[in-house]
Amino acid sequence: MCTGLTENKHFATRTNGGPFYLATDAVLEPAAEGTRVTTTYRGESRGFFKLAEPLVVRLSKKHWETAADNLRTLMEDHAI
Repeated sequence: MCTGLTENKHFATRTNGGPFYLATDAVLEPAAEGTRVTTTYRGESRGFFKLAEPLVVRLSKKHWETAADNLRTLMEDHAI
């Protein structure tokens, strides 16, 4: 669910349920080379997944890095 949005400046999300609590906060800032996106992730595992938390953290980090790379590529390919 989206918990905050300021067009071209900021967006925030959080999960509603499931085995993980995850909140993200992203700030977009103009930069010489385009736009700098600074994202903070906060999460907490629940139940069985608490035991697997180190693995979950590694997999989640890889997932978000891949997603950011894909977004960067899409934005660069469609730049005017």
